[in-house]
Amino acid sequence: MAKRSTSFERLLNVIIIATLPIFCKYIKLKEIGDVEVMKNPEVVIAFRTHIWNPEIEHIARKLIGCCGRGKFVIIADETNSVLDTGYLPKISHTSSFENFKILSEPPHNTLWYNADYPLYTLRQKHPEASHIIMIENDVSINFSLDNIIDTLIEQKIDLIVHEFQDAPNNWPWTHTLIPWFAHPKKCLLPFLAISARGIDSLLKKKQIISQKFLSLENEKPYPYCEGFIPSTIYEEEYKIVELNNFASTTYYHFDNAQYYLSLDANLPGSIAHPVVGHTFVKRRLHRDGIQSLFDKQSSLRKALPNIPPREFYHLMLQEAQKSGNLDVCHKLNDLALEENWILKPEAINYAIGGTATQSSTSEWSKSQDITEDASFAINGIVGSDYGFHTDHEENPWWLLTLQDPIHINHIIIYNRMNFRERASKIKIEISTDCNKWLTIASYSHGILFGGADGHPLVLNVDNIFAQFVKISLLEPGVLHLNQVEVYSQ
Repeated sequence: MAKRSTSFERLLNVIIIATLPIFCKYIKLKEIGDVEVMKNPEVVIAFRTHIWNPEIEHIARKLIGCCGRGKFVIIADETNSVLDTGYLPKISHTSSFENFKILSEPPHNTLWYNADYPLYTLRQKHPEASHIIMIENDVSINFSLDNIIDTLIEQKIDLIVHEFQDAPNNWPWTHTLIPWFAHPKKCLLPFLAISARGIDSLLKKKQIISQKFLSLENEKPYPYCEGFIPSTIYEEEYKIVELNNFASTTYYHFDNAQYYLSLDANLPGSIAHPVVGHTFVKRRLHRDGIQSLFDKQSSLRKALPNIPPREFYHLMLQEAQKSGNLDVCHKLNDLALEENWILKPEAINYAIGGTATQSSTSEWSKSQDITEDASFAINGIVGSDYGFHTDHEENPWWLLTLQDPIHINHIIIYNRMNFRERASKIKIEISTDCNKWLTIASYSHGILFGGADGHPLVLNVDNIFAQFVKISLLEPGVLHLNQVEVYSQ
């Protein structure tokens, strides 16, 4: 026989059923993976992105873990495509903000130039929010946002940003502010916390500027966001606080990329920017050069243990070859073997350390300087077009001088992919003194070979000691090739 409920239990059930909707209204729990995040309707935390991939999702989920009492949402730019963010809450917008009576200016890069625009959509969708915290998709948050949320509400703060200051004359965007503000300011905006009234002031100011911008027929520049936002809030005499009061900003910069899984990007109590995934190595090489690889304390070197070698080694090799420095190539070889990035030594292309010249230049040459034009064929970059281009001559030629004499085992010649037949009748010679020449190959009947398609002309030289390589056309015409490589292996 079933046990009867007591009067107390029945009363308790009635109370729970009656109060559950009210309880859920004020304490909303949303399952995020295996984590439940409590939401606070007073502060919205918006993760701003225009792309979605596993790396971006990782950064977003990490932010969710730091939200504390904030209400998390993705603010997604879907101008080009819809972002599939799964069950994560999303607010969509495009680069068109005509409904707010503001301009899409500049037309080609509106949302990069105007980081304030997504704030207007967020304010419209969440009118109940007293503040909005907007964080870019390349920011790593490593601290609870509760302290910032408490400060925003309790002290009625209107703006929290990093490096709020007067806009210096040498800042590239100061000229866009001077026509609109008596006291131009600037700041770094990948992270910003702003009040509802602050957003309203931004929109009002931007609407006024948009109207004047049109009436002035673009005579004055449209204000850049990292100056427009702080200048407007300052002009309103609202309350502004520095971000470094809440977190370490040691690795929070405009452009000093960290790998998103590296220790520096994930230090407890810190904020880091920019943090990137698969583009990290390319960005660091572009910024710091290949020599930074050999510094154990460089951001590039410290991040590599977190990245599979298959994702970065080919970039290192290309950069070493492009440097034209054989010592760099040898150092990379040694380091790659030491770190187990490769299992055997990489073949060194000794041509990249040499110099080149040719018989002539033409109107199609990339440079009218003979040595400069010839050097494009030894820059280590294999492509489909020509590297050098001679004029139409009786027997045009191209000449390579290696840095030092070596025992040559292979010469690889990459043809231009169109008009390949023009280089079919060629002769290849080598020399130790540029006077006595040894013919390695001569194709009087012609040979068709490729290049970037994976079918270059490969010559076995049989370990012959030489310093000069000469390629000549055996008939009147023009000589144009893409790359020439020389190996001792």
